[in-house]
Amino acid sequence: MDLFYLNTLNNLPLMKKTSALIAYLMFFATTLVMAQTEELPINPDTKKIYYSEVEKPTDNIDKGSIYDRAFSWAQNNKYRITQMDKANGIMTCEGSFPVSYPGPRVGMTDNGLVKFTVTVNAKDGRYKYEITNFKHEGAKGKGNGGPLESKAAECGKFVLPDGGWAKIKKDTAVKMKTVIGDLKASISPQGNAPAKEDW
Repeated sequence: MDLFYLNTLNNLPLMKKTSALIAYLMFFATTLVMAQTEELPINPDTKKIYYSEVEKPTDNIDKGSIYDRAFSWAQNNKYRITQMDKANGIMTCEGSFPVSYPGPRVGMTDNGLVKFTVTVNAKDGRYKYEITNFKHEGAKGKGNGGPLESKAAECGKFVLPDGGWAKIKKDTAVKMKTVIGDLKASISPQGNAPAKEDW
């Protein structure tokens, strides 16, 4: 607990002092819990958050069909498609999802978006997905946290405190399980089996 906070606390009446202390302790505990539950995989080479697997659809479809299903998945989720290369089986899109998190004042909630890039690289009978380039943008262009790999938000702790930054990362880890599950189900509706071939 910092000196400024203690001095401020000493000048408050007892009821306000108790309420302020409880709020501070709750905020501190929330930050610790969120930091412990964060599960974002980091690529050791790029140092960026990175999800990737090679999958084999059970219906053993060809490269073009895998590409078409990945393309439809991106369109259905209203993701912005940035690369279309059916001949080589490569589709890249930019996805996003909304997040809400504690703001700089107790009881305040801020909103924003987490953006990310998905690339699907298809071959006959198998495909590889890669998800990376995670970054946070605050609502209306304010309070941008920037790359999620950063220890603290780019906009500073007085705009996006550590508790809010931790919640954004925690929510991203949870959301990615849904995104990846949906992608796999869209490409292989009957379910998928691990690919045995080397990529």
